[in-house]
Formats: sequence, structure tokens, C-alpha cells
Amino acid sequence: MSNKETRICPVCGGNVVPIVYGDPMVEIWEMSKRGEVVLGGCCIEVDKEGNSLMPEWACTNCDYRK
Repeated sequence: MSNKETRICPVCGGNVVPIVYGDPMVEIWEMSKRGEVVLGGCCIEVDKEGNSLMPEWACTNCDYRK
């Protein structure tokens, strides 16, 4: 999801933002406080080919993730 692209939650119609994984730097913490991203934690699950199995975005209203 690009910065200019706006997604709408399919569950509640709320705004969705990217989920950021890993150890966040100060800038990412600040973005999280402003509701621009959601922190996803440090552990990332991958399939046998190395593709992420983790959700890419989260709704800021109902926390639905996809």
C-alpha cells in the first residue's frame, strides 16, 4: 500500500494502515503514536518459499488485519 493509496476496512469501513514488523526505530514509534502504522512485533512467519504469512495492514477502527 503506497502512502497515497487509501484503503477501507471491509469489515467496518474504517481506515487501514500498514503493519510494520521488526524492531521499530524512533520514527516508526512516532508514526505508530500518530496512527499512521501499526506495530506488528518482531516475529515473522514465512512459508517454505520464504513468503510472509503475516498480515500487511490493519484497520485503525476495529483492528481487522489482512
